[in-house]
Amino acid sequence: MKGLAVQAEGVVIRCEERDAVVQVQRSSGCGRCHEPGGCGGAEAARCSEYRVGNPLGAQPGQRVLIEVPEGSALRAAGLGYGLPLAGVLGGAFVGMLLRGSDVGSALGGLAGLALGFGLARCLGLSQARRPRIAGVLP
Repeated sequence: MKGLAVQAEGVVIRCEERDAVVQVQRSSGCGRCHEPGGCGGAEAARCSEYRVGNPLGAQPGQRVLIEVPEGSALRAAGLGYGLPLAGVLGGAFVGMLLRGSDVGSALGGLAGLALGFGLARCLGLSQARRPRIAGVLP
């Protein structure tokens, strides 16, 4: 069974190769924005820009429906934070085993960090899990 996607409306600002930069109006933060102790979200900028896939060829100025596949935020966090962290820890462990010193551990950790970032970059380029324009609105 395919997971549900989160959808939002926005306006295409510009097109870049096969992608589009879309401006999306954010909703307020906590619902208590103006109260003491609230998030202050009402005072923050109300629009954000996102680079999304543009398989429909939407043009600047068009209103569009953006679709974010379910689980993509969790996957992105895992790739962006989990793999580099695992690389640092694994590299430091291997460096300590090979060199038997703090210097070996530090060098192994740096090598593992670079490997983790590289692997995250390669795995994160999948077009199937990226936010994309799902429809052009009237």
